[in-house]
Amino acid sequence: MKKIISFLAVIFILLLASSCKLTDEKVPEETTEEEEEAIEPSVTYSGGLEDAEIAFVCASVGSNWNINEHFPDLDITVYAEYQFDKGNIIRDILQSGKPGIMIIKECAVYFPPETSMEAYENLIRDWVNLCRDDGVIPVLTTVVPIDPDNPGNREGQLESLLEFNDWIRNYCRDENIPVLDLESALRVSEDNRTLDPGYDSGDGLHPNDLAYTEKIDYILIPVLEEALGS
Repeated sequence: MKKIISFLAVIFILLLASSCKLTDEKVPEETTEEEEEAIEPSVTYSGGLEDAEIAFVCASVGSNWNINEHFPDLDITVYAEYQFDKGNIIRDILQSGKPGIMIIKECAVYFPPETSMEAYENLIRDWVNLCRDDGVIPVLTTVVPIDPDNPGNREGQLESLLEFNDWIRNYCRDENIPVLDLESALRVSEDNRTLDPGYDSGDGLHPNDLAYTEKIDYILIPVLEEALGS
């Protein structure tokens, strides 16, 4: 009887030790749905895009993007021109060496136009024709929306740039031109086309760093891929 009790005692001790060992082992934690949503997908692109030479003609919003840091494997040269009429710098780029793709972006500060909306539209048409005549693929952008309630912005500014954006979309659709739709990416909603406060740098005019990393970075590559395939 004593032997049986001793044997059972040994078995109990072994089971207890095994249980403690399992308890001490670290169990992998499961990822919650909220954590999965917080994980950003990586931006990928084709080998053809890595070989493409891209000119980016812009102003402050484009310069502040620091696009070469965001896409170090792409050959993107930024040309900052702080006026709406970017014709001279576009011609200089085309004369000095033809890129494969040229992105042309305008800033909200140039609205309402000092001349007329028709004059703005004619300039865009001229630049597209210059690019195409030299075998360069044009990519146009919509203008980043603004916060019309910010005291630094002008009356009628939002309405004017939204009119321009609507024209850009229609023109690009009719001419089969890829469009980088910054307005759609950074506005509050389709019904509220003002700058999303979460992407406002504070002046109601320029996007913050989050706007670039969370939104604009992710719409650039599909548009450039579309340009290569057009």
